[in-house]
Formats: sequence, structure tokens, C-alpha cells
Amino acid sequence: MTLGTRITTRLPSLSVRSQDATKQFIDVGNLPTDYKPLFGCVSGTDHGAMGIHYVDLGLVGDGEIDLRHPEAVIYEPVGSIGG
Repeated sequence: MTLGTRITTRLPSLSVRSQDATKQFIDVGNLPTDYKPLFGCVSGTDHGAMGIHYVDLGLVGDGEIDLRHPEAVIYEPVGSIGG
């Protein structure tokens, strides 16, 4: 067994760690108050939609990458607003 094999078999994949760390953000209603909506929802008939970006500006540009405290999260609006 090589060192690379031993490491990858003991550590969960980045996607698994990311999913675990971001479970708290599944519901937009659970966002900490530091996250603010920016940019609106970009969409059009000739291209897809990106959703609404919520950004914690205090984390942007801090030089840190922390799966449990992402700089931004994106939500897709579903259903009608207010109804």
C-alpha cells in the first residue's frame, strides 16, 4: 500500500466533507445574520439561473478557507414569493 492510498482511504472526500459542513445552510432561514443577499437572481431565456447569492462580507478576502463558514452560499428561489 502506498502513502497516497493510506491517506485517501482514511480521509473522506472533499465533496463528503463539504456536504457535511454545509448541512446547516440547507434552509435559507437558518443563515446567520452576517450573510446578506447580493446580486439578485441572475437568469434569462438564453442561459440558466444562478440563484441568489448570500455573502458574509466579513469572511471575503480574509485569506481563510473554512468549510463550516463559507464566504458565500447560493440558493435557488422555489415557488412564489409571499404565497
